[in-house]
Amino acid sequence: MEEAEHCDRIAVIDLGNIIALDTPERLKDIIGGDVIKLKTADDDSAKEELTRKFPDLEMIDDPNASCGFKMQKGDEFIPDLIRDFGTQIVSVNVPPTTLDDVFLKLTGKEIREEGADDKGRLRSSMRQRGGTR
Repeated sequence: MEEAEHCDRIAVIDLGNIIALDTPERLKDIIGGDVIKLKTADDDSAKEELTRKFPDLEMIDDPNASCGFKMQKGDEFIPDLIRDFGTQIVSVNVPPTTLDDVFLKLTGKEIREEGADDKGRLRSSMRQRGGTR
């Protein structure tokens, strides 16, 4: 997907159907804000404090973060968050939005690596022959 970042337009295709077609930047706008990932000293307290202080935050599940949420202009929000947050923050990460994120949001699936495993090749072969799925 890194190569696709340099294209003029990109089509997102799921199950043979084009579900989005636009520039990389406009497709990334679909995500709807920055994802902010926090690691804290007390995850439960941090999540409770976030939802209490910022009830409009869209919390996300991320195995690499104690607390994850979406926020418009996340880089501008972080100083206020750190200044007023009662729970100890160990680290803050605002990764750039990728086309992989867009694909996941639009399809609900991760992009798989090229090539198929044996089971996938067998299914494809059966479909081409008109066999069962």
